[in-house]
Amino acid sequence: MSVKPSQSVTVQFTTRHPYSGAATNADSTPSGTLIKNGTDQGDTVTVTNVSTGVYKAAVTIPSGAAAGDLLALRIAATVASVADNAVIWHDLVDTKRLADLNDAAAAPSASAIRTEMDSNSSKLANLDATVSSRLASAGYTAPNNAAVADVQSRLPAALVGGRIDANVGAIDSHASAAVRLALSAGQMIPATVDTTTNGFTPTTTQFQADDVTEATADHYKGRLVLWTGGLLAGQVAQIEAYALVGGIGQFTVSTITGPPANNDTCIII
Repeated sequence: MSVKPSQSVTVQFTTRHPYSGAATNADSTPSGTLIKNGTDQGDTVTVTNVSTGVYKAAVTIPSGAAAGDLLALRIAATVASVADNAVIWHDLVDTKRLADLNDAAAAPSASAIRTEMDSNSSKLANLDATVSSRLASAGYTAPNNAAVADVQSRLPAALVGGRIDANVGAIDSHASAAVRLALSAGQMIPATVDTTTNGFTPTTTQFQADDVTEATADHYKGRLVLWTGGLLAGQVAQIEAYALVGGIGQFTVSTITGPPANNDTCIII
């Protein structure tokens, strides 16, 4: 809620006996002070007795009040020789209130818009003509259908996983090459260094991997380790021994230039 400049505001308040709490008139008519943004103003506040212990205070909002000003009304009264004061009302100033706003007019229909444009602007009927009838023949170049057909003939009839299907066999003009490549790649085993399990610290000849869990001892002996991540990336070492320790694979390899770090990666080839 808000108030506007020059608006009249009337607020009721009560006075009570300081000891019994019963409704009691003040010893004299209470006085009111209008406050704006925390500063007392000199505007007239009219206080009227309505009934025993009930008063009303009326004040007119200053015409110079600006939107966003915070107004308050403080009443001072003395009852049974005991003086007191309190703020009985406060509100914000705004130049417009919700009731002052007009309802938005209903949006015109498409038919009404067309009628208005037909009557006062270029006829919309001009837009009903086909685009081809408005296209200058001198500025139109027909598509090269033969070239389009040639490109289409080179595209596959269907996509695989949303992409054009391609394999090494197709590149090598020998489909069996792709089969062989898939078989060899399928035997490459990714491994990630673990330095936590077993309290194990890698060295230049030993490490363990938490994503290798083959149980057979020396299962990978004789194969190669190609480092793919970390400071050792690109180095190759031969596996000299393998064991499953604490549920993860532990490798002994030919000497590398330094111990791998936790989460370094490699593949067994």
